[in-house]
Amino acid sequence: MAVIDSVESSLLYRVREANKNYCSKDEAISILNSLDDIADGFEFSKEINELFNIDTINSNNLTKIPTRRKIAEWIKDEDDDYFIKLDYVKEERERIDYSFGIVIGNGQKEKYYVDVVSDYNSTYLDCNNVKVINFIPKFEFLPKYDIFVTYIISKNKITIFSKFERYKDLNWDSRQLELTNSWRVDTKTLKPEEDLYCFFKDLLEKLDFAIINDIEGLVG
Repeated sequence: MAVIDSVESSLLYRVREANKNYCSKDEAISILNSLDDIADGFEFSKEINELFNIDTINSNNLTKIPTRRKIAEWIKDEDDDYFIKLDYVKEERERIDYSFGIVIGNGQKEKYYVDVVSDYNSTYLDCNNVKVINFIPKFEFLPKYDIFVTYIISKNKITIFSKFERYKDLNWDSRQLELTNSWRVDTKTLKPEEDLYCFFKDLLEKLDFAIINDIEGLVG
C-alpha cells in the first residue's frame, strides 16, 4: 500500500509541476488583455511620432488581418493544439490519365479537386487577438503604414504573427495595401507572463525600426 501511495504521490507531483505551465481561462484572458494594454500604451520612437499620427485598434475581428491564408497554412503544417478551426475550399487541379494511352505513350487530361486550407477562425472569442496600428502620415511624401499583429493560443503557449505593410496611394483620398511583406512568426509560452510582456514590447520596437528603415529607403 505504501508503494502504491508513493507512486500516486509521485505522479500527482509531476502533474502539478507540469500544470504550472498551463493557464486557466481567466489567466489567459488576463494575459491577453495585458497585451492590449501594452499595445495601447507603447511609446513609439521620436522619429515615428514626428512623421505620423498613430492609432491602435484592438479587436477579435480577423477580417482586419490580410493574407490570413498564409497563417492558416502555417497552422495546418504545425498541426498542434491551438484553439482554432481551419477552413477549407475545393481547388481544381489537372493531371494526365495514361490508362487508355499507355501503349502509345499518350494520356488524357482530367480534372480533379482537392481540399485546400483557405482560412482559419479562432475558437476563443473572450478577448482580443487582433491588433492593427495605423500610421497616418503628416507629410504628403510619406505613404501610410499599418502594423498587423495577431495570435493563436493553446492552454500553455501563444504564437504571434506580425508584420508591417506599406500602402500605395491611388489618389489623395484612397490607398491600397501593397502586401509585400511576410509574416514574422514567434512562439512563446504564456507563462511566465513577464517574459511574454518583455518579448511583446521588444517586438513592437523591432516593427518601429522596420518602418523607419523602410522610410530611409524611400528618402534615399
